[in-house]
Amino acid sequence: MGKDARVAALLLVPLLAAWAFSWGRLAAYPLHVPADGDYAAARAVVERSGFQSTQDAWAVLPPWSLRAWQAMGDLRLISGDGLARRPLHRYARLFVVVEPDAEPHLEPLVARLGPPVERVEAGRLGVWRWDLGGPRVAYDFTARVAEAAVRIVNAAGTLVECNQPARGGVSCAGRGGWQRVTRQWLLVTENGDEALWAHPPPPGQAVEIAYDGVTLGPSIVVRAGHTRDGADRATGEVRLRVLVDGVEVGVVRRVPRFDFVPEEMDTRALAGAPHRVVFRIETDRDANNHFAFDAYAVADGSTP
Repeated sequence: MGKDARVAALLLVPLLAAWAFSWGRLAAYPLHVPADGDYAAARAVVERSGFQSTQDAWAVLPPWSLRAWQAMGDLRLISGDGLARRPLHRYARLFVVVEPDAEPHLEPLVARLGPPVERVEAGRLGVWRWDLGGPRVAYDFTARVAEAAVRIVNAAGTLVECNQPARGGVSCAGRGGWQRVTRQWLLVTENGDEALWAHPPPPGQAVEIAYDGVTLGPSIVVRAGHTRDGADRATGEVRLRVLVDGVEVGVVRRVPRFDFVPEEMDTRALAGAPHRVVFRIETDRDANNHFAFDAYAVADGSTP
């Protein structure tokens, strides 16, 4: 073999290897991707476990996969986005539909919760279950927004009573459609999550969302952040102040950023007797400040 032929052969070998690898991946692809029947099988596993939508929840990992939603979306779903850091007091059990390539998302969840109590194969899927010991919620502010009194205030007092019926909550008469407090599925993560839309009013004003007769436990959990549009277009920090009987127990501060971050406020000294809890939302720059939050009072125990 001449020199030129040897050089050509050396160049051809890696090309042939890459070609073989690519075709091998393509040939194996159908064996890697879950079939529609696998999702039906995963649903059957969840239903056989006695899934209760009032207190159990399920998610899919990787979180960007939507095929499981089609088969199981009528069951209680929570977003898989940021699942490893999501507070889970609301739930007795968490089921996770595990698709291929989910390992990077599963590892931090297992590090936090420990190994699942059950792992069941459903075709190319897995169904992992954790028993969380809940629900452990004393008062769910997001779920009970219909019981809240909402108004816009400034230093002089009330400017607007927000009591115009709107889907999922109320809007504020005489203000734009964006000035409302409504429970809805919002794009606060890549795939969205349920939260309270609570756009702050112009500077010098605040939205107040007040709940009476709230029995508190050891803490109040707040997840808060901007929608995708707000993160891209807003420029002002949002401040969410939590007041109990007129006394501030914590402040959540969010600059425009696409990250729905959880925080936990200590209320152990206030546990027991009913209280008035107010969420006050304000900003120095309200334009495009699409903000949302989710909140509840913990009944007992720490975040699972």
